[in-house]
Order: sequence, then structure tokens, then C-alpha cells
Amino acid sequence: MIPNYLDALLGEMEWYAKRIHPTEVVKSIYFGGGTPSLLEPAQIDRILSTVQKYFYVSDHPEITLEANPGTISRDYFKSIHQLGVNRLSLGVQSADDMELKMLGRLHNWEDVIHCVNWARNSNFENISLDLIYGLPEQTLANWATTLEKALGLFPQHLSLYSLTLEPGTNLSRRVAAGVIRKVDDDLAADMLEIAMFRLKSAGYVQYEISNWALVNKDRRFESVHNKQYWKNLPYIGFGAGAHSCYQHYRFSNVRRIQAYINRLNQISGNSLFSPSVAEKKLMSIEEQMRDTMLLGLRLTDEGVSLKEFEHRFGKAAEDVFGTEIQKLENAELIEKNDSFIRLTKRGRMVGNQAFMHFVGD
Repeated sequence: MIPNYLDALLGEMEWYAKRIHPTEVVKSIYFGGGTPSLLEPAQIDRILSTVQKYFYVSDHPEITLEANPGTISRDYFKSIHQLGVNRLSLGVQSADDMELKMLGRLHNWEDVIHCVNWARNSNFENISLDLIYGLPEQTLANWATTLEKALGLFPQHLSLYSLTLEPGTNLSRRVAAGVIRKVDDDLAADMLEIAMFRLKSAGYVQYEISNWALVNKDRRFESVHNKQYWKNLPYIGFGAGAHSCYQHYRFSNVRRIQAYINRLNQISGNSLFSPSVAEKKLMSIEEQMRDTMLLGLRLTDEGVSLKEFEHRFGKAAEDVFGTEIQKLENAELIEKNDSFIRLTKRGRMVGNQAFMHFVGD
């Protein structure tokens, strides 16, 4: 199925290239969702060549591939790095083998060590590790150990997510049945606070609610891909289930792979949206302003740029959201000056309480 899927994917790229006449410079190419490492290096090469053919790509784009430890080989790392992939996002989740087993992961901690070493030996200099806290039965000590082991691998970037129990999964059923005990919100908050302190002491900057980047005298390793999204700037996603934000629209593709292939096999028409699009919404100016505030506040280091907001919408943020901003200031959830509005340390701990003020009706 992968060859047929790849043909459909490349066809979708061509569709948009012919209709949107792209002038924006592509600074980030991200292989994510599902298991993109199932693609052979030659297939990744076809995708990157197609992007170069149809879009304006910067001289030094960030090209990221998501991968799970234990599913990727030393030779694969070497091959994709030679193709231009220069950043890895590894789904580590935990350094505790029992926790990994509980999550249904196929890898163990030793696989993670091998994976990172192979990547480094293949000249990858930008490696991100995903970790999950608030796991059932997880203790502060276990979480602290996972952090230390992860830091011992010297990643350039870390993404830390609180566990979300997805309905219908084996883990959610076990928690519901009382077989394992869910971590309470206070303990999960303590885990986040430990992480914030430890990562700061290790030289990482929390630039977004869930993301930390190493900062040294030569470079900041913040994800270009992440920041494009959190600044509410345009992006186009290709493939089954992909989401996009372009020309004031938010739209998404069908999720099922065969349905995606079938739709792209019948390319015709002049619509901006490819046949693969399942849902689309034209965002009003008010919705765009709310999204810019809500998403921008996730950028804990930069926050929302007041100058950029006014330049984009022709209105000052305080003129539009004066009441909301004042309430958040009074609650000590945000701080502001003439340049930005951003979360306080307390605001970072309870971000949803701030974000809810910018959710539309």
C-alpha cells in the first residue's frame, strides 16, 4: 500500500502547488503522524525532491522525522541524514521498562540508548525526546529518574506531555476497572514543576508549554515546526489525516489511508482544496485573533508579540481583549509590557485557565 499512498501524497503536493502559487519560504518539513520511519530512504528522497520542485525551500530548512526507538536501524539513520533530514523526534515516553510495557511500547530503555547513539554517529546534531508524565502508578522518584536518564543522553530538545487516557485503549480500560491507579492532578503538577526546575538548571529554555530547547552560545534548538503552529502562521499538511491552516481556512484530510488514495486517484476541478479534504472552515477575523492569542500564550518565552498582533490585524490586542487581559493580570496568570503578553510561572502551571478566556462561543 505504501507505493500507492506515496503516489497519492505526491499528487496532493502538485495539486496545491498549481493552485496556491506558493511564495512563502518553506522553513520546516516535518515527517510525522503514524510511523513515517516505515518509509524507505528512497521514498523519503522522492518526497523531499517533490517539495523542492514545487515550493520555495530555504537554504537550510529544518527537516524532522518522527521515529520510535527499536524500529529504526543504524544504516537507516545514515541514509536519511545524507538525504537532508537533520532533526529527529524520538517517542521515548519513559526510561522505565515497566512503564513502557504498560504503555504498550515495543522498545525498552536500552533500545533508546542505541537509537540515540546511532543517530549521533550518523551526524545528527538535533535530537528531540518525547516523555510522558502522570502515568498510572508513576511516582515522583520514577519520573525524576526518567528525567535524569533522558538528560544523560544530552538531547537538544525535550517534549514533555501529561498522559491523556484515550477512550477504548487497553490502558484506559485498566484504569477504569481499577486494575491500575491513575495519578491525581496534584501529583502530575508536582512532576511538571520538578521538570521545569531540573531542565532549567540543565540549560534548557521552556519556550512552549510542553517544549524545552537547549540554548548555547551558538544556537537555540527550538523547533521551527512547533513555532510556526503556535504563532498561528500558515502551514499545509499532506497525507491521510493531515491538518492545514492556509488563506484563513483550517482544513483536514480524510483519515483512512485507502479513502485518501481513492480520492487522490480522481484529481480534477479548480478548487483550492484537494479531493482529500474532509472538513474545512473559513475563520473569521475574530476567530483568527482569538487563535493568535490562545496559541501564542503557549509560547512561554516569547508570548504574544503585541507589535505583530497589531500589524496583522490592524488593532491592538488590548483594544480587542482588554477585559480578558485584565482578568488574567489580576489572577497573576500573565505578565505584559510594551512588547509582549506571556504567561507567568503560575500561568504555565495552569495554562488552561488562561487559554479558556480566548475560546470562542
